Amino acid sequence: MENDSYLCNITGICETASGEFLLTDFNNKKVKLLDQFYRVVGHCDLPGTVMACAVNPNGDRIYLTNEEYNLLVTIASDGTLISEKNIHVLKRNLELAQPVPSGLHVTDNGQILVCGGMSDPNAIVRVNDNGKYLATLATVVTGEDGVKSPASACYRNQYGALIVGMWNNDSIMVFTQESITPNLCGSSLKYTWANVHKAC
Repeated sequence: MENDSYLCNITGICETASGEFLLTDFNNKKVKLLDQFYRVVGHCDLPGTVMACAVNPNGDRIYLTNEEYNLLVTIASDGTLISEKNIHVLKRNLELAQPVPSGLHVTDNGQILVCGGMSDPNAIVRVNDNGKYLATLATVVTGEDGVKSPASACYRNQYGALIVGMWNNDSIMVFTQESITPNLCGSSLKYTWANVHKAC
């Protein structure tokens, strides 16, 4: 964009229900809206840096992770700020200078998954943002499941699989429906990962 102060650092990309794309620009502290031809048609300036973005299934809420202040930011599709909520369960690992939180995903039924990045604990949590408070509903996967520094996640409802990408790791972990669904439904049952795949 012409009025950007810095070279872009695109840390998140997601598609809206209408086929447009949202990009989080870490360096310029913006969320940018691209049309179906990948042209910037709008943007929203934010008070801090953003790591990731996701859109709810209805397309009326956009979720962003702000690593500077450990926040889940919710904005309306017109750019209006709805809420900024602290993700208190994900705490910065003081030995590392890496940001917390990082990746973000909204499932087909509207559940929000937040990746802890290099947080303590290494975890992906399912949160509820009802506009009044942010409650951690369940820890979906942790370091005990083999996940280390989770940076991205995608839940494929059609196949019942959670795919997890990690910082500085060429592999992804795939958790099957049998192993992940209980925690997405709020239970605290133990489960194990299904497969590790070389991704890079």
